[in-house]
Amino acid sequence: MNRWRIVVVLVAILAFAVILTSGLFPARALLFGPRPFAGVDVSEFHGWSPAMLPVLQPAGSILAQLGALLAQFVVALILLYLIPDRIRVMTHSLALGPSAILRHLATGLALAVCLAAVGILSVLSLHMFPLPFILLGLLFASALMGAAAITLTVGRGLLRRAEWYSNRPVRALALGTLIVSAVAVIPVAGDLILALTLITGAGVAVATRFGTGRSWTLDPLVEDVAV
Repeated sequence: MNRWRIVVVLVAILAFAVILTSGLFPARALLFGPRPFAGVDVSEFHGWSPAMLPVLQPAGSILAQLGALLAQFVVALILLYLIPDRIRVMTHSLALGPSAILRHLATGLALAVCLAAVGILSVLSLHMFPLPFILLGLLFASALMGAAAITLTVGRGLLRRAEWYSNRPVRALALGTLIVSAVAVIPVAGDLILALTLITGAGVAVATRFGTGRSWTLDPLVEDVAV
């Protein structure tokens, strides 16, 4: 039996367990982590007592984590169906090795710094006031596309080693989303890993020209003046 199959099963179980148990630690340092029932006075609800709060908080947090996991998978799945060719180009770029991933990380950092600088400068002009929000949306869209490619790459890499891939990208996406989501809920380190994942995702989106695979050039704007 392929030992990687045991590894994949154990990793999937461990990742799911981490997501479930994360609800038991409401003080964890999540960057965008939901905190359901935070600050809610349950005594206002008929039949509820403050003694129920220790039970409701973990249960609500677990449901929120499962909902976030499902939402992330559905969004990535929609991207896979909408732009499969572009996701394929980005996953191939990520599969080139650690050096390529580091280049994408550097590209993402440079993109974030440039957009932040432009956003700050645009505040000085009244008619450019909406620009920071547009730039933030552009950065988010880039990171979202790249993150979908990263999760697919992670899941596909493990399934191929276990000989379970069988050209099933949805299965690979589900496994990759589960693993990345589990890593993201780790206190302190999860925030850093999540930020690096999003920055790398934005970098791979820009480096591949949003999955087209073409190089950035102004050649289409060069007019042919030959007579």
